[in-house]
Amino acid sequence: MREIIILGSGPGANECPFDREVWAIGKMIMGAIHLIRVDRFFMLDDLDDLLSTKVVSGEEDYHKEVKKLNGLVSKFSSDKSLKLTATEFFNHIESLKLSIDRITTLRQNLIHQNRFTREEFIKKINEHRSVELITCRKHPEIPSSRAYPLKEVISKYKIPYFTNTVCYMIALALFEEVDSIQLWGIRQGGYYEYMKERKGVEFWIGLAAGRGIKVEIKGESELLTNDNNKLYGYKRSPEQLKYEDII
Repeated sequence: MREIIILGSGPGANECPFDREVWAIGKMIMGAIHLIRVDRFFMLDDLDDLLSTKVVSGEEDYHKEVKKLNGLVSKFSSDKSLKLTATEFFNHIESLKLSIDRITTLRQNLIHQNRFTREEFIKKINEHRSVELITCRKHPEIPSSRAYPLKEVISKYKIPYFTNTVCYMIALALFEEVDSIQLWGIRQGGYYEYMKERKGVEFWIGLAAGRGIKVEIKGESELLTNDNNKLYGYKRSPEQLKYEDII
C-alpha cells in the first residue's frame, strides 16, 4: 500500500507526522518548519517570475492599487453615492472587489518574493540533490529538477484544470495510483486561495475519492467545509448527523 502526505506551509504543517512518503510544496525548503523527511518537492510556479529578486516594480504596483482603492472608497462614501443608480452601484461594488483582489494578489507576491530570492531557493534546493523537484520544466541549474508529466496526466483524465501546485500534486498521486493521501498545511483560506484556488483542489480531491483513494484533510483548512459546518437542508453538522445515526 502506498500512502503519501502532501505538505503545504499553512496552519497545522508543524503537526505533520512524517510517517509516510512526503511530497512538499517547494517553498518549504526555506525553513517554514523542520522537515524530517521529504521524498519530492513541487514548484509549479514559474521560478523566474515568482522568485524574482526584482520586487521594486511589484511594490510600485501595490502602492498604486492601494491609492486606487482609497479613491474608490472615498467616492463610494461620499454623498454622491446616494444618487447612484442600481447599475452604477453594483458596478462600483465590482470595482471595489476587483481592486481588493488585485491588492491581495500583489501583497502575497511581495511577501513571497521578500521571503526568499530565486538564487537563494536554487542554492537551498541543490543542498537536497537526492530529492526530486517537480516543476513545469527542467532547470539546468537544478540537477534534481524534472518536468511535470502534464501531457500524460491530461491524456488520462481529460481535464486540464489546475489552479495551483496542490492540484498538480493530487493529480500526479492519482496518476501514480497511490492508495491514500493526507493533506497537511493546506488551508486554502485567504481571499485569493479561497476564491481562486480552492475549487481546483476540491475538484481533484473529489476525483481521488471517486477512484477509491482515501483522502484525509488534516489541520486547519477550508477544504470541503459546509457553510456554518452544517449540511444544506439537514441544518446540522456531520457530527450531529452521525450521532443521530443519519449518516
